[in-house]
Amino acid sequence: MLLDAPASLTPADLPALLLNGLGPMGASFYLWDRAMENGDPRAVGRAHDRGKNAVTRRCGRTVHSWIAGLARFGIQG
Repeated sequence: MLLDAPASLTPADLPALLLNGLGPMGASFYLWDRAMENGDPRAVGRAHDRGKNAVTRRCGRTVHSWIAGLARFGIQG
């Protein structure tokens, strides 16, 4: 906040913000919140990792780095 200029929103931006909040961002937050309340956070992390890897494989790219491995170890325990 100290280095960024404040955003200036206009009334024309409101539909895009609402669609984003009710659509992909809202849905992902709702599903994440339900998973955290009703499930095991480690299982949620594993599911996220599998989904991300499936998407990157489908696009023809795989992500293999020591940072990804460290993150996987931290999530899965």
